[in-house]
Amino acid sequence: MARTGDVAVLDIGSQKISVLVVERPNNGILSVKTISEVAYSGFMDSSWIDGADTVRAIAEAIADAKDKYGSKIRKLYVGVPSEFCEVRLASPSVEFPKTRRVAATDIDSLFDRGNPFKNDMEIVLVNRSANYYVIDNSKKVVEPLGLDAREFKAYISYIACRRALIEFLDKVLRDCG
Repeated sequence: MARTGDVAVLDIGSQKISVLVVERPNNGILSVKTISEVAYSGFMDSSWIDGADTVRAIAEAIADAKDKYGSKIRKLYVGVPSEFCEVRLASPSVEFPKTRRVAATDIDSLFDRGNPFKNDMEIVLVNRSANYYVIDNSKKVVEPLGLDAREFKAYISYIACRRALIEFLDKVLRDCG
């Protein structure tokens, strides 16, 4: 974005598309600089009721927000409706031959091992985060990096989005400039 600290967000609601531009000052309190809302036909059963109407509404909301903001929007965060998302929990574990320090590669490997979406080509993993870890079946920790363990387990939330939605939005947003 032209002004540092400003953030733009595209929110896809069930009845309207909104684009907000907010200022993120150092004190952490967000200040809305502009908002644009455009009604559209919405979605149902994980698909658009009218795809062309959705494209129109997104383009209008972005153009209106740019005009009100007075500058080009260079980075846009997208709020995806939960209807197009899926959340799964997993609890993968790893056991080492002997006690050793947990390394970053061990944690990454554990996240990859537990990914329930890794073989689903219709879904794209958009976020993964550990709720907590358990070291040697007894000690709950938020961060295992550098701790000594013979085994550790993670309780991980995986959030995925339908690939078709990502491809649709990617095309629409590229066309909007």
